[in-house]
Amino acid sequence: MVVAKRRRALGMLGRVLNGVSCEVQEKAYGTMVRPLLEYAAAVWDPYVEVEVRELEKVKRKAARWVKAVRPRTSILDKSLSRGRGEVNLSCYALLFSELVQYCQNRVSTVPDLQNKLAEMGQEVGVKFIDLLFVRERNCKRENKLLNMLLFIKSTLWKALFGREADKLEHSNDDERTYYIIEKDPVVNKFISVPKDKGSLNCAMFTAGIIEAILNGCGFSAKVTAHWHKGTTYMVKFEDAIIARDKQLEDR
Repeated sequence: MVVAKRRRALGMLGRVLNGVSCEVQEKAYGTMVRPLLEYAAAVWDPYVEVEVRELEKVKRKAARWVKAVRPRTSILDKSLSRGRGEVNLSCYALLFSELVQYCQNRVSTVPDLQNKLAEMGQEVGVKFIDLLFVRERNCKRENKLLNMLLFIKSTLWKALFGREADKLEHSNDDERTYYIIEKDPVVNKFISVPKDKGSLNCAMFTAGIIEAILNGCGFSAKVTAHWHKGTTYMVKFEDAIIARDKQLEDR
């Protein structure tokens, strides 16, 4: 049903835009058809190979429709099932500012606003578990605490922001506490904080993502964001997680 709907959309474009230039055909495909393909659940979690092949057939049909020679970086040459998303920074700034406004309209205090942002981030984090581990790592997850934190600092951060976090540190006073440091988080770059909400740190959204991924992978922890060295994410694990990690090291 999903594929049939997208084929009808592509067929409609073929009839309406018959004879137009290659550039117009590509823009029409990128606007009218490809977003529908990428929105399909089978693309985000392609565990059934048949569904992936059916979606790719629609893409190849569009490639045949565009008859002229295209550069390799064309949208038609990007894989649907394994391609990485490219988001315009201006679009991101608009969407995230709307998200902050949405949360602000439903709370009355700064702590409540930060908690609301963290809840929204947790919803994203739960989905990222499948995206990163099932699709990218063939269901292989880390079982050691430090390796999991390094995975978040590098792989997760690259998937979210296109680069690694700046630092990962272990607290000297509490063995349960680790710090992930980001000097200039993109979630704070385009947010203008009023004077009466000076303590607001929108990086709580990212903290929620980290917390959901850690909890979903069996590393129960509480993650909060603080203004220190830019933004510091404080990750505090439960005692049982530290004890389990020590047992793994002793083996």
